[in-house]
Amino acid sequence: MELADPHRSYAVLIGSAIYGDASLEDLPAVANNLTKLAELFADATIWGLPQGNCTLVPQPESREEVLDAIHDAARKAEDTLLVYFAGHGLAHPDVNGLLLALPGTDPERTYTALDFDAVRGEVLSTRREVNRIVILDCCYGGRAFEGGMGGAGKAVQMAEQTRIAGSYLLTASSATRQSQSPPGETYTAFTGELIHLLENGLPGAGELIEATHVYEHLYGELRSKGRPLPQQRLSNTGRTLAFARNRHLAEVTPPDPPDGGTISPGTPDVMTGPGRTPRELVREVARSRAANADDAAGALLREWAIRRPVQEVATLAALLSAEGNRFATDVVNRALSNRGPQAVADYLDALYAVDDEPEDAERVLHYAADQSVDVVAATYKLLCSAGRSVEADRLLFLRTERLRSTDDVLELAGALWSAGLEPEADRVLTAATTDSAEESGRLADALLAIGQPDRAFALYLRTQETVVRRPVPAFVRLLKKMHEAEHDDDATTMLERWIDDAAPSSAPSALPARQTITDLCAELRSAGLSPYASTVLRRSAAALPPADVIALAEALYRQGRGEDSVLLLLMATRAGPIEAVVDFMDSLREIGRPVDANALLDEVGRLPAHDVARLLERLELQGRTRDRDRLLSVIARQPVPAQLAVLREPFLVDGRYHEAFTGLGAGSDKEFAEVLKQLRDTGSHLDLIALFAYGARENTANLTARLAWMERKGIPEALVLRAYLLDRGISAGGRIPTLNKKDLAAAAVRFPSSAGVAFALAALQALGHEEAVSYVARRLASLWFDSAQRVELAVSLRRRGLNNVARTVIKEGSWDEIRHLTETITELHSAGFPDDAAYALRCYAFRLGGKAKKLAASLGLENPPGTAYFPLLRRTSLDDGHGTAN
Repeated sequence: MELADPHRSYAVLIGSAIYGDASLEDLPAVANNLTKLAELFADATIWGLPQGNCTLVPQPESREEVLDAIHDAARKAEDTLLVYFAGHGLAHPDVNGLLLALPGTDPERTYTALDFDAVRGEVLSTRREVNRIVILDCCYGGRAFEGGMGGAGKAVQMAEQTRIAGSYLLTASSATRQSQSPPGETYTAFTGELIHLLENGLPGAGELIEATHVYEHLYGELRSKGRPLPQQRLSNTGRTLAFARNRHLAEVTPPDPPDGGTISPGTPDVMTGPGRTPRELVREVARSRAANADDAAGALLREWAIRRPVQEVATLAALLSAEGNRFATDVVNRALSNRGPQAVADYLDALYAVDDEPEDAERVLHYAADQSVDVVAATYKLLCSAGRSVEADRLLFLRTERLRSTDDVLELAGALWSAGLEPEADRVLTAATTDSAEESGRLADALLAIGQPDRAFALYLRTQETVVRRPVPAFVRLLKKMHEAEHDDDATTMLERWIDDAAPSSAPSALPARQTITDLCAELRSAGLSPYASTVLRRSAAALPPADVIALAEALYRQGRGEDSVLLLLMATRAGPIEAVVDFMDSLREIGRPVDANALLDEVGRLPAHDVARLLERLELQGRTRDRDRLLSVIARQPVPAQLAVLREPFLVDGRYHEAFTGLGAGSDKEFAEVLKQLRDTGSHLDLIALFAYGARENTANLTARLAWMERKGIPEALVLRAYLLDRGISAGGRIPTLNKKDLAAAAVRFPSSAGVAFALAALQALGHEEAVSYVARRLASLWFDSAQRVELAVSLRRRGLNNVARTVIKEGSWDEIRHLTETITELHSAGFPDDAAYALRCYAFRLGGKAKKLAASLGLENPPGTAYFPLLRRTSLDDGHGTAN
């Protein structure tokens, strides 16, 4: 590591001390900052920067003046470019950026400030090999974002915003004049400590002071004085930056012992006297303590720890720990102080070189965990690269335990992100969610502000109970961010929780809840989130009782949201209860929207049949014939299965309103055949019976004539119509012969599919022809030689609820090959009927022989009993000459 060549390096020092706008307080110490820093940079014992290589820009009159100075220096720099700014900083209200306030800046007109993006651009314009150091001593809390972070969280946010690739960034995190420029002090708090460091040097830092050492020293000094803490960001330069020469004397006289303490006679100067091994020093300290000179012994140990190599100090501390000496911890802390992350790794190496499980390792990690977040991140990374992942994880755990607030969490996570340790940052954030929901919500806000939306949204979902209590405008802004990030599912989840919490449970709370819901809908639509407003209405329709739905609809209407009012009632109509539709229609008519009331009624016509029938019954009982007739007309326009489903509801089976369904039985034979096809494909066997019952009420002669036509055309549903007519005692001049089982079986074979056969058999069983149904099933099982067709029939019968009939098909089937049996059992199991598969296995255990147990095991079925429990099946070509299956 070498000091930057002062003749090939340039510095630009910018300061705004006096402001024209009254809202920005003057910072007179800033002028002193510039003068003193320029003097120190020019000092040959510190850097030796030539006068022409350091440009001062006090009280800049324009942005151009600042950018021109940086541009010129960046163009000339061949080794290092240093840019320093002191003054007020402002948070950009629109793009989460940083603005540097110039003397003429008006905070209300952000364009009058200097956007740091422009500074970043000029700094990046240097040659690739040039070191870049940026120091910002500015407050930026004058106009914080609404709902934004404060404290350390803002510091992390600013550091992220100002990151420059291949550079070192050092910032102060002040937010007020008092914290940045303490009254009565010559310099601002942050720069004052930097000046003190340059003037007096850094003990134990060597000949040159690294940039990270500067940060560590400033952090410790400012923290000890209770002042705002700095932030640093070291981008991956691949180079160690030497900030300045160390003015601290190479030889230091040991400190005088405290009053009342004397160093034992013969104790050497720790730096210039004869060398002492750690063990000898321990004995020397023991003699001092015996002479009641504990303070002197402690001072000697601390000074020795600062001066000696890390591995010697590690040995000393281990010896002290073994003796239970109280100075052991102090020695560790002094040894590692101001030496940086590498010292921690070296110390651990020394400990593990003499002991596989050194006790002092925990003491070292506790010290490292107490350092600044950037140092912790750097130490973690260094330990991992050195193969000490266990110690690295322990370090991170110890630091996480020390987190006390959301700002602490963000500060540590930001340092880890900057160090390229994203998984570790996630671990910190996950551990932090164990705090209160309010703190987690603040953390989520902070993550969102610094460009971590995925992590933020995950946190919001875990703290929904607090997020949904935010004011409506703030809540909608969050939803909009979720929508823009394509997290619509998360936004919907938040909305549903919001509505559930807002839904009134009693009359006194109904009014504020209604107002809040209407406000939310209005905000959502204003924000361009209309689909979310629909979600609010849909969820409200389901969550609110009918009376509150009506009240909310009226509130929406009076707010000028008539369309939302109608949409709410439509959704409530779908959500039920169905009887409330009458009240909804009355509400719409009351506010002068009869067309919308009729639209509600039309919506009912598309609801399930039992809901439609219930509403018809209520309209009938209340004498609302106009609404009843309109609903009937809506039903008559629905598909045939839907109409028939309504007709077989209990309130309608007596034939009332059949005149409203004249289209069902009317029409040509071709149209009637199409109706039958619809029922076969999508309807129920009860719908088929309802169709025939409706036809019988309409015109018996037409129905019997249609039967004759169906039989001539071979339409298989004719057998159900024949059964229906015979059971009702309906005849037409002898044209309806007696139904017998053979006729049924012959007609069933004509069905185009196994599903159609099951459809017809279910209808016949509903008409009471159970014996005929069993006969048809046995007949079909013996007539259909295709095993796949028989399996399909069995499955279709099971799905129609004809369990016994399905088993008849299974048992009576003629299975020509063993593989057909195994395929049948396997397919029944795959179709979701394991009981029937087991039944088939039992029926054919004899035929399957030894394969039965293997098949049962493969399907997870119980092993079938021995074949002695079953009658011998007839021989087939599958059996060998000894009566056993192949």
